[in-house]
Amino acid sequence: MSRPLIANQDLLSIVKEEVGHCWENLARVLNLNGQQIEIILLEEEDDEKRCYKALERWCQENGEEATIRELMLALNKSGLADVNENVINFLNLT
Repeated sequence: MSRPLIANQDLLSIVKEEVGHCWENLARVLNLNGQQIEIILLEEEDDEKRCYKALERWCQENGEEATIRELMLALNKSGLADVNENVINFLNLT
């Protein structure tokens, strides 16, 4: 579960579908700053794409430190613990 997320596009897609409109809160917990969030708001037209972009940016900035475990902890802190069930299901299939 501490595998880096940087190359796991499928898992990021699952998370973005579940997080949707709560993406800004998750982005803040992942330590994206206000300017980064504002740029994502301007660049992307819907919340799923915004969430995916925020996750990508977090992965790029944190490299090997952006792990599945860290994402799951952030989901918990964001009040999105139920999304972790889908993450676990995905991991069991891979």
